[in-house]
This record gives sequence, C-alpha cells and structure tokens, in this order.
Amino acid sequence: MQHSRTITRDNRMRQSSHPGDRPRFTGTLRSLALAMVLVPVAHAAPGSPPRKDAFRVQSVDVIDRQGFERPMRAAGLMLPAGWRVQSGMAWPRQRECGVLQPLPVVRADAPDGRGVIELLPGENWGFTFQGAAMPTCPFAPWADTANYLQGWVQRHRPGARWLGFKPRPDKSVPEQVQSYGMIATGTRIETGQALISYDADGRSWNELLAVSVRFTRNVPQDPALRHVGNVTGQSMGVLAWRVPTGEPPQRRFDAIWETLRLDPAWAQRIAQANASMNRQDAETAGRISRIQSETAREVMEMRQRGFENRGAMRDAGQANAVRGIGEVDAWQDPDSGHAVELSQNYRHAWKLRDGTYVLSDDPDLNPERDLGVPGEPLRRAR
Repeated sequence: MQHSRTITRDNRMRQSSHPGDRPRFTGTLRSLALAMVLVPVAHAAPGSPPRKDAFRVQSVDVIDRQGFERPMRAAGLMLPAGWRVQSGMAWPRQRECGVLQPLPVVRADAPDGRGVIELLPGENWGFTFQGAAMPTCPFAPWADTANYLQGWVQRHRPGARWLGFKPRPDKSVPEQVQSYGMIATGTRIETGQALISYDADGRSWNELLAVSVRFTRNVPQDPALRHVGNVTGQSMGVLAWRVPTGEPPQRRFDAIWETLRLDPAWAQRIAQANASMNRQDAETAGRISRIQSETAREVMEMRQRGFENRGAMRDAGQANAVRGIGEVDAWQDPDSGHAVELSQNYRHAWKLRDGTYVLSDDPDLNPERDLGVPGEPLRRAR
C-alpha cells in the first residue's frame, strides 16, 4: 500500500513573512485541519560507535497554530535524535460523542530512510446495547482494543498481514464505576499493541502499532431501562514504528511512548471549551426533556449525562491516556534547572552539548568518547 500525505495551503494559519514555510498536511482519517512544523535536528559529530543500549533522543514540541488566538505549545515527546520530524495538532471539524478532541500528530523519518515513527489521529465512536448508532457519535462496533486495531489496520493499512496482538495491562486502567443519579457509568482504559507487515514505497515493512482506548459504558439504574445503555470508545491516537527488516525495538518504542504528554496550559484551554459546550448541551437537553414523557426524559438525561461524563473524564485524564499510561522519570536539566521527563526504562541519562539526550543502563558511558559529543550526566529531580 502506498501511504502518503498531500501538502496544501492552510488559509486559517497566521501569515508569516514567509508563508511558504508553513505547509498544511491533510490525512485520510476524517477531514482534519493540521498545521505542520518542521523541527530542526542536531546531528552527532563523528566518533566511536555508540554502545548498544544507548538511546539518543531529542525533545520535540508540538505547536498548535490554529486553535487559539496565537500559536501555543500543545504537546511534547522525545524522538530519536537525528530524525527529520514533522508535527502539528489535528483539529476535528466538529465535536464527536460530545467532546472536542484535537490531538497531536507526528511523523519522524530516519536519516537512512530505514524507519518511520508516526503518531496518527485518534477518533471517537459509539453504539447502543441494541446495536444502533448514537446521536453525534460515528457508529462502530469495536468493544475492545484488539478489535479497534484490527479495524484501524483494515482502513489505514489495507492488505496488511496481521502478525499478532499483545495486551498491555501495564498501561491500562481497570473499569471504575460511578453512579450519577439514574445512570451508572463505567470507564476503563484498555491498551494494546499489534504487529503487522505490508508493502509500501517499493519495499516491505514490519510495523508495531500501539493505542490506548478509553471505553465508557452508560447503563440506567432502572432495570426496566437497561436495554437503552450505550458504549463509547475514544482512541487517543495510534503510535506506529515501521522498519524494513526485523521488528521495531520494543524498549525504545516504549521510551518514546511514555514521554508523550499534553501541555497543561493548552489542555486547560481545551477543558474550558468542552465545559462551556457541555453546559450549553445540558440546557438544550433540559428544554427538550420538559416537553417529553417521563421515560423519554430519562433516556435523554442518560444520553446527555454520558456526554458530560465523557467530557469530564477526558479532561481529567487525557494526558495519561495520550501517552499510554506510561511512567517517566524527572531529571534535572543542568542548563535551565527545570525538570525534563525521560523514559523510566533506562537507569542513567545524559544531556549532550547539542541539546539532545542519551539514555542508557551503562553508568560508564562517556558521551564524548562513545558518541563524539560532550555531555554531562543528569540527576533525578527531587
């Protein structure tokens, strides 16, 4: 399959003195407006071959250039140093399942062309216990993460060979049930990964995919109304790493995944926008319910409560869902004095003079000797 993106102009972006420096990418997953930013990458000076377990990474900021009155840092993550990176925020044209869900989209290409890492847009869907569609929710029957990834592969990697699925309980959250008046709402985050293979760009690829999905189940407390319950799913984006031979390195894959995070100030702006829209929805639902029968009012209330609960849960825990419920270690940056988040999968970290970082389990690693770039060890932030 030929996997490509089309570059077009984005008239909604702020105009700079060089408009051509800001391309827009349009993907195949819904019609999403996505402003892309090229991230400059520092390359290592020639030196001794790096030790096998050393993983050199760069910090990448994802800038939202179209959501608010000015460009704003929306997310960040660590990616392999020296890779060419494109990043931006994907804004849906409208709310789905009661929430507005802009998400980071990233692509990083290896210098030798033998690897691509992508973070691809998430999506929302829902279905009733009767197998019908829900208001404002795209219909899909995916009730677990394995089925969702299979459906994702069919739509985005047609013809790919499914090589296996692995649940990730270490990055999942069991269902938690809360009662909201007449409604019981159960929410869980289910994480898993799949390995596939396919042909694209004239070569064969093996690709590791991972996703965290927030499933929300709304069931009326009244046994007579249990049949009108529903389930919604919210994918927080699919992380993909493809290589032409072998398999993507699991440890490095997880190290990247765990550092993906949303900027708190940006996330607060999104939460405020969702809260405002949810209040407007509640007022509209209240007006409708007053002119309907008691049973119909309860059904409407159940649906609206589901929208409100999903919005509140999303805003409260989106950062963890985006990064797969991963744990990170905070290290003290010797230049800024601020904490920098790096994967917990490595016991030691160094910051190099060019601004990149090195992760390793080897306490004797010497960046200048082994990588050809001076650096100093980092200490864990207190």
